[in-house]
Amino acid sequence: PSQPDNTPPATEVDRAYEEARASFEIAHSAGAGLTACWVLEDALCPIPLMRGDLATAESAIVALRDWATRMNATLWKMMATCWKGKLQMERGEFARGVELLSQTLEACEQSGWQMCYARFLGYLAEGLAGLGHLDWFDRPVDDRRARLGGGRQRQQRIADRPSDDRRGGTRSAPARRRGCRRR
Repeated sequence: PSQPDNTPPATEVDRAYEEARASFEIAHSAGAGLTACWVLEDALCPIPLMRGDLATAESAIVALRDWATRMNATLWKMMATCWKGKLQMERGEFARGVELLSQTLEACEQSGWQMCYARFLGYLAEGLAGLGHLDWFDRPVDDRRARLGGGRQRQQRIADRPSDDRRGGTRSAPARRRGCRRR
């Protein structure tokens, strides 16, 4: 008689990840960069984040950035940066995540690219909540867009405001080097 298999049954999320991984391997080996980017964007970046597997998520984000760089595809570079922002927030680095997302969403608005915009705007809201900026959600949409830099006036980034995240409300080192002021 055969030994019983002690492996737990795969969940739907596990199966989805394995299917996506197989699709990515095929696209990667065929040099199909656009397909690889779609698989990374739609599955290989978000699924590990859902499972709390930050190392695997980071590998997928690096792969997305690498493919985007290889293809010189600005849109995919922006998507990789958005995922990097989400990863930073999952690590508890809310200020850095909000900074990356708000800068990239502003670039999306200016360029007219809106792919996955709503998803990342939701992640930005999570990050702002993580920073304790709950008053953000009481403002009219046009005011929120202006504060992100999407309005006509140049606005300071939300991430430069004092916060209660693990860095004790200090600005990020890159923000200090650029001379960014807090609100």
